[in-house]
Formats: sequence, C-alpha cells, structure tokens
Amino acid sequence: MLKKPSITKNLKVSLSGVRGLVGESLGPGLVAGLAGALGTLIDGRPVVMANDARPSGIMLCAAVKAALIGTGCRLIDIGTCPTATLGLAVRKARAGAGIMLTAGHLPEGWNGLQFIDNEGLLFSTRRAAELLDVYQGGGLRRVPWDGLGKVVERSGDLDDHCKLITRAVRAKTIRAARLKVVVDAACGAAGALAGAVLKKLACSSFLVNGVPGGKTAKNPEPRPGNMGSLARAVKKHRAAVGFAMDTNGGRLALVDERGRQLSEEYTLQLLADHLLAGKQGTVVTNVSTSMAIEEIAARHQAQVLRVPVGQPFITEASLNQDAVLGGEGSGGVVIPTVSYSYDAVAAMAFLLEALAVKGGKLSCLVAGLPRYHLLKQVIPCPPARMHVIVNRYRRHLPAYFRGEDYRLDYSDGVRLVFPDAWLHLRASATASLIRVYAEAKKKSRAAELIGKVSERIEKWLKVGR
Repeated sequence: MLKKPSITKNLKVSLSGVRGLVGESLGPGLVAGLAGALGTLIDGRPVVMANDARPSGIMLCAAVKAALIGTGCRLIDIGTCPTATLGLAVRKARAGAGIMLTAGHLPEGWNGLQFIDNEGLLFSTRRAAELLDVYQGGGLRRVPWDGLGKVVERSGDLDDHCKLITRAVRAKTIRAARLKVVVDAACGAAGALAGAVLKKLACSSFLVNGVPGGKTAKNPEPRPGNMGSLARAVKKHRAAVGFAMDTNGGRLALVDERGRQLSEEYTLQLLADHLLAGKQGTVVTNVSTSMAIEEIAARHQAQVLRVPVGQPFITEASLNQDAVLGGEGSGGVVIPTVSYSYDAVAAMAFLLEALAVKGGKLSCLVAGLPRYHLLKQVIPCPPARMHVIVNRYRRHLPAYFRGEDYRLDYSDGVRLVFPDAWLHLRASATASLIRVYAEAKKKSRAAELIGKVSERIEKWLKVGR
C-alpha cells in the first residue's frame, strides 16, 4: 500500500492554502491527494481550476485534473488568471468549489494550492479543517469508469472581471486624465487582466515581467527592495505610477512618479483615504497593519475593525460589517464593490481613480498620509519551533517589559499596545519565519521594541532551546 504523502514536513499549511518547495515538500502525489479530498468533500460537484503560470504548474495541474476526474467532478479549466478571477468564475459556474495553483508572493521554486468555496471566497478555517480531515482520513470518493469526470476549458472570465472593474470605477474621469502607467506582473497571472483594464481606461501602459511563466530575477513579493526594475521603468517612461503585483494578482505595491519604491502599507492607506471620502463606514484590517489607518478613518468619521492576519478573516469581517474596504499592510486589498478576494488589479484601478480625481502626483498623495515608522523583521525559524518560541516569549513578557504600560492582544500571536507604539510577534502562516513588527511615531522607539524581541529570539534559536 502506498504511503500517503506527509502534509506537515517542510510544508506551510495555513489559511492561505498549502504551499511547498516543488521537488522537495510538494509534488504530484500530495497535490493529487488534496485535490481528491476536495472532490470528495463537495461530493463530485463541478470544480473550476486556474493557475498562476509558475513552471511547475504544468505538472501539478495534471495531478489535479487526474484526481478530480477520479472523483467524478466536472473540471472547468480557465487557465492562467488571478485568484480573484477564479472566485468570480466559481460563482458564475455555480460550481461546488475552485482550486488555484499558486504560491502567491513566494519565489518561483514554490507552488501550492488555494481552495475556493462555492461563494467564490477562500476556504474558511472550518472548511479548511474539513478538507484536511478528509485528506488525512482517507476513503476518498471513487467512481466507476463510466462515471468519471471530464475536463472542459473555458475562456471569457478575464473579460468578465475586466468589465466588473471598469464599471466599478469612474472610468470617464480616469480616461480624461490620460495617465501613463507601468505594471510589474512578476511573470504571473495578473498581466493580461491589468493590461486589459488599463486599455479600457485609456492609460498608456508598459509591462515589466509580463510573460506568464517567464524568468524573473526578482523576488515576486511586492515590497521595497524587490521593485528595482519597476522603478527604473517608471523613470524611463516618465510614468505617473508603477504597480507591482505578486504572481496570483493578490498583493499590490507602488512606485511613485520619482521612481521611489513605496512601502506596501501605503496601498491600503491610499485606498482608505480615497474610498472613505464622503462616506461613513468600516475599514477592516489586521493586527499587524499600521495604525495610520485609524487616523485616516478618523478624518472621514469612519471606523476600523482589526482582526487576525489572513485573508479569510478580512473577508469574513468585511462581509459581516458591510465594509467599505478591507485589507492588510502586505498590499492585499478587498474592494467589496468588485469582489471579496484580494484583487491587485481592482486596487490598481481605484488608485488610478484617486490620482485622476485629485489631479495630483502620487508623491503628493503619499505626503498627505499620517507619518509613522513601522519596522518589519523576519527571523528564519524551523516550523516545529515557531509557535514554541512565540509562546515562550508570551510567558516571559512581564520580565521583558517591567514598568511599562501596555495592553495585550492574543488574537494572533502576541501584540502589545503601548501609549506611543505597538509591537507584534507571530509565527508566519506562509513561510518558516517568525515575524516581528513594531511601530511608533519615533523610529528609535520602534527600533528599541523590535530589538528587544529579535535579540532574545535569535539567542533561543542559537542555543537550540
């Protein structure tokens, strides 16, 4: 009897799905097992599939197709497209689920699976747990030869998504501005959709790393330090703005007209300042996002709701609160007038609307945002020790911050809120890292807080206890 592939060794299993290094922790056996579990969970109903164009996608797509056919599912393959497009396609097809082959912002050697429910949303924690129970428990659905599923290919979903985005924004205003734009698609799934939207909005556009599945020298995570080629292209073409996206079109970061690589935190802040104008409502964000969002919301008499890190938490709260906007400091944003998925292309369109409406430069819009110093540090850590170390730090907090006034939040890792700053320590859900964030008005204060944490953690890792 074949041994079921491990789902814990060298893998990241989280709210974002299952991700691993292809050829080491992730291969066709594991992917087929998970796809078969999905087909079993939804009792053979139709499934819509898409991919982010990574080179390993050809192999893994074949494994997904074989497994779902074996459970009797009709598989609708919509090809290379963003996860947000897949979510919309699931609803259009009235399918039982969707499956996306992507590793998002991780390097090209990685790949993985995201699971979409019948409403077009990422699996909730409960639904994800059910899927893993089916996988671990065995007994996958099997059908006879004359009950096998079929694979059909469908086009048109990118066009539908494009129309939805361009109808949601003030297209005439954007067209009148005649903006010049550069997009870095990280050789992933969002390039074609971004290009189509920009054409509809009469923007002059230039694409960097636009060949799906092509070779890119940079890390695909859209953040400062990874946007050098985009910054150079913005300056070369004298563009108004540069947009950097990850491989599945979920996260978005910006380069201004001067070629400055901007913090990924600004994506949500700029959208909040624009979309809350003239509205009263709620912005949903996570506990690691800059406190600038509260100050921006206060300008517009709006509320901020903070939830644990992860798109499903943002989505659920945005739905329940009928939020104007949801998102995280990573550059992932939910714009409910388009969809409840992280959608970098929709975020791009609304930021173009902000530029067109205000008639200014991106650097000027950023200059009008609250000024805080948010420092982010990642500490590599073996998966088996990440939560152990976070819990150890939690137990020792009284000794480390004796005499300081702070409020504790244990909703996601350990978060300390001081009168002048905050500090957050958590195990990453997408990589073998411990994330340490600190923010304050004074950079020295944020550095002091983050130093207290990282020094202690690195010492524990070094001694192996």
